[in-house]
Amino acid sequence: MMFNHIQYARTLDYCDGILLFEGNDPIGGTYVGSYLEQVEGGDDYLVVGCRPEMLRLFRHGACDLLELLTASAVYGWCVASLLGTKRPLTVKGTGAGDIPNEYLPEPGYMIFDSEVNHGVVADAAERNNFVLQVSIEPPRTGRGRAVEFAVVEGLMDRVQDLARCAVKEVAGSRGVMEASRLGLVGMSEGSVVVTLEAAAGLDERRESALAQAFEWLDSLFDKMEVSQQLDVDMAEYAPATVEAYARLMKLLKDKETGFHYTWAAPDTVAPSHRVVSLERAQTLESELPRALMELSLEVAAKEVVLQGVLEAASQLNRRWTLRDARGVFRRGVIEEGELGLDDLVIGGQYTFTCLERVVEGRSGRRRRPTLFLQSISEP
Repeated sequence: MMFNHIQYARTLDYCDGILLFEGNDPIGGTYVGSYLEQVEGGDDYLVVGCRPEMLRLFRHGACDLLELLTASAVYGWCVASLLGTKRPLTVKGTGAGDIPNEYLPEPGYMIFDSEVNHGVVADAAERNNFVLQVSIEPPRTGRGRAVEFAVVEGLMDRVQDLARCAVKEVAGSRGVMEASRLGLVGMSEGSVVVTLEAAAGLDERRESALAQAFEWLDSLFDKMEVSQQLDVDMAEYAPATVEAYARLMKLLKDKETGFHYTWAAPDTVAPSHRVVSLERAQTLESELPRALMELSLEVAAKEVVLQGVLEAASQLNRRWTLRDARGVFRRGVIEEGELGLDDLVIGGQYTFTCLERVVEGRSGRRRRPTLFLQSISEP
């Protein structure tokens, strides 16, 4: 630990003075300083080096200050004076191992970072729209210790995919692409914090399908945080939703980061937020493929009956499209050597009985539910 070179970075909590601050050293180390007492010319703090992931969890209310300090003590600690925010800390003494009790705060000291959390409520009211903020804290790479663009791009892809699945879960298939689309508002430096809004805005009832979808997603994240039987708990969700969630967990595991999201609608009083730690993401990433396989086997036996107008049919490509009474286009396939499509009339009314199965996408990375036609009848 480079305790002699710690520079104040920003205030985490303030009341008649800095109670808690974040610091950095020249090689990118992260530190937290907790107020001890006032001294001549400044204040003394207990300072510990901590992992960015642990600090992020604390900032978002997932652990208290006592847990943060004691868990970080293994990296060493010191007592240092902050004699101004522009000068390095003045170290008075260092320690290793357990921190003396007189230096530690009472249990339950927590903060909910107003910049990350409550700012979303103000943004939603100002923009008169659904606003979502997502953040990760991956290890930095390169000379400037910047986050790779591919990481941000991957995060946006997975968040959008999960939002699309959630809207479909709560509102059905019609208009799901437009209703679930997210637009970029801005990004902040430091941690990867991306602010998004509903591209479609509010509907005529001044509601957002994305607000309903993320309220539903909150329950999914809550369940996954404590689930001990993923194959059972995931059975109530569509396979595409499970796959989207699994892809997000894999990104977190591969990029060595946790995940946090906060959302609000224009009439929201308090923001809603959820956190996934890196450790939990690693556990879920290893267990979800088996749960998804179990779920896929169940879906394979699911019968789906469609009624509507035949819009397209190709025996050569073994594909068909049916438009139902709501105007939703349903697409599917026939298996080789099974039913024939050549005798069907485009524009004719038909009843298709299908089996929905989960199959691998062309890339081999995504699975999708596919309708396999089993029988045809005319109403």
